[in-house]
Amino acid sequence: MPQNQTRPKIHQLIQKHQAMTDAARKEITEAGVIHQFLDPLLEARRKRIARVIRRDGFLKLGETMGER
Repeated sequence: MPQNQTRPKIHQLIQKHQAMTDAARKEITEAGVIHQFLDPLLEARRKRIARVIRRDGFLKLGETMGER
């Protein structure tokens, strides 16, 4: 997922969290947080890493992924 697509995804997740009621936040399980919020973020990052490896090769990954 390109960076210009990742930012809106993060914004959507923030909005989703903000839309939760206080009661829902108290009730959500650790697994629920992982599935609803962390998995989508990690998946976006995984896709970006895979794209960089295909484009630049594994050995250049660290240089290419330098925090942008």
